[in-house]
Amino acid sequence: MILVYEYIALGTLADHLYKLKKTESNTGFSPLSWEERLDICIGAARGLYHLHFGTSQRFIHRDVKTTNILIDENWVAKISDFGLSKGPTSLSITHITTEVKGTFGYFDLEYFITQRLTAKSDVYAFGVVLLEVLCGRAAVDRKLGEEQMSLATWAQQCIKEGKLAGVIDPSLSGQIAPRCLKSFVVLAKKFAKKSKITAHNGRSVAQP
Repeated sequence: MILVYEYIALGTLADHLYKLKKTESNTGFSPLSWEERLDICIGAARGLYHLHFGTSQRFIHRDVKTTNILIDENWVAKISDFGLSKGPTSLSITHITTEVKGTFGYFDLEYFITQRLTAKSDVYAFGVVLLEVLCGRAAVDRKLGEEQMSLATWAQQCIKEGKLAGVIDPSLSGQIAPRCLKSFVVLAKKFAKKSKITAHNGRSVAQP
């Protein structure tokens, strides 16, 4: 038995953001323009929306990340790798209780603490993807100091302190209109919003 996948000529979104791998002809990928990044984000968002609401039953991907967003020869983004996915479930079911699985840097804290998987877990991970697109770096980079290791934590802290210019991928210099940047950052913050831990009936629980 074998698994057969569609050939994806342009690799993963991660390849174009910070891995910048070389092709078989030994030419490296050029950094994506801002417009290309937006088109890829929109395509990936449509894919996630279809998983969550496009049919009579709901599927939760559970491992949304830039290495699982593939780009074909027409620069169309496709969600891949459904090995950890959960579904189908009824649209009326609010959550699934399951063992926590996924990739560090993309975990929704509420899911991590309560083991209650919802579509919000995919939305949170997609918010981290948006931050990767803006910053041009991985969700977790262990080569950096503790305060910068987690992209979601570092980027949101910089945004809060008004230091947004310091987190943007330098290759995007001069490409992003201020209004577009503001809207993009609002979305990324909303999706990748950090949960907070509070006490409830003597137990620690996560709240969005």
